[in-house]
Amino acid sequence: MSAIESFENVIIKHFLESFFLFNYIDKNNVIIDFGSGPGFPGIPLKLLDSSLNIIFIERNQKKIAFLNRIISDLKLFKCVVFQDISEIYWLNDKKYNVVSMATAEYEKIIKLFNKYLIYINKFSLIVSNEINSIDKYNYLIHSINLLNRKISY
Repeated sequence: MSAIESFENVIIKHFLESFFLFNYIDKNNVIIDFGSGPGFPGIPLKLLDSSLNIIFIERNQKKIAFLNRIISDLKLFKCVVFQDISEIYWLNDKKYNVVSMATAEYEKIIKLFNKYLIYINKFSLIVSNEINSIDKYNYLIHSINLLNRKISY
């Protein structure tokens, strides 16, 4: 499910980075974990606060089955898994926080969520070491700042 295999790296690169996001989300909003993979950062966030309402978006059927199994086995309530963002029924009276373990496709993620900004309260990415140049880093920071400025009230 993940390219990271050693126990130490799973703890550092998945759990600790996921826990780091906990301080930046609004716990009263619906959390959208985009590109959930095996459930990061959504599952660790849910383990920190069982009252969180989390929507997992994952395209891969094996990972969807895995997420549904984890949610069931851990008896996690207020969690739902969708295959595509278009499946979400966006509610005007709710606000959403988007979280994602950013991959090399972070530019696509940013562009995709542009059309949903009226619903999104905060946009957070955990960026891996795939951001290997200062230009990519500056682009990413600038884009996230623009998104968060558009959605800040």
